Amino acid sequence: MDILVIFPGWASTQNLYKSLGISFEKIVYMDTFDLDEIDGRLNGIGYNPGEDRLCVLSWSMGTLQAQKFISENRVEKLILACPTNEFCLTTNPVVVKRMMKNLIRDKKQCLMDFLALNFYKQDNFKVYISSYFDEISMLSNKYLVDGLKYLLHEKVEEYSSLNRDLIPFVIIGRQDQIISRENSLKMLESIPGPYILEELDCGHNVFYEAHDEVIRLIRGYLNDN
Repeated sequence: MDILVIFPGWASTQNLYKSLGISFEKIVYMDTFDLDEIDGRLNGIGYNPGEDRLCVLSWSMGTLQAQKFISENRVEKLILACPTNEFCLTTNPVVVKRMMKNLIRDKKQCLMDFLALNFYKQDNFKVYISSYFDEISMLSNKYLVDGLKYLLHEKVEEYSSLNRDLIPFVIIGRQDQIISRENSLKMLESIPGPYILEELDCGHNVFYEAHDEVIRLIRGYLNDN
């Protein structure tokens, strides 16, 4: 069985990833930070480590989770979009703490302010908001705050893959205002083996702002044996 595990970025929803049109026998969306829950979702679809093929798609915050996941699970393909191994390396922790407070005071405005920074071109932001904001605003406060706490405190001390032959595919937006190019390149220094890097002329939301190009690249990577 071919399984795609998705570790999402902060304040994103399943429909963004569905828009990529990636086809797998099973797709498991990991909107949780609980390690037991992550294992439970895999067990729930009958995952057999000895027989099934695991691939991982991750974005932003989710790349932290993905790096931890591959250290304990054999993964055949790993996509890291806008990766980091320490978010606060280039983002002041005060900014994250302020976002936690703003979520409680005015959730919709906090989300809107954050999402605006996801885009290099504001026209793309406006169209994205019209398509996705209603469902994004329905994400629970607890999940959003837990995500900010994760970004604030979590870091990957050492990149380690259970599959030593794994070659990650990395996508970076050159105009990223959320996770800087510097931060992502610093993360790549921790990968001991080869990786594939694509830098695109877009902002943080590479899946939307460079949609067609990202689909082409991801499909090519997943289909390359």
